[in-house]
Amino acid sequence: MFWVRFQVWDFSVWVVRGYIKNITHYPEGQTSLVEVSAVRLYWQRSGLFNRQEASGASESVSSWHGHINTLLQCHMKPGDGEFLFTGSDHFGEAWLGCAPRHSALALSDP
Repeated sequence: MFWVRFQVWDFSVWVVRGYIKNITHYPEGQTSLVEVSAVRLYWQRSGLFNRQEASGASESVSSWHGHINTLLQCHMKPGDGEFLFTGSDHFGEAWLGCAPRHSALALSDP
């Protein structure tokens, strides 16, 4: 798993663990939009990430879906594996700052 983080005032407004589905770069606005499919929602203050129910043969599986904005200068790229995203809510949009990828961090469910 990789760690991508952004801290504001020593707390995060949302924390999710999941996969990058798609990244769209907007050079004119100097931003990127990251589409995330989250397997675990740890915390959110508002409804930035929406629950999606996928019914299987024997049980339903839920996941979370959302979009995260980041600066183009962060050079966000798709990657394999799970990521832990933490960020803030600015005017109803999820924002993530620049941070290196850390593969040494292991995160387990309680």
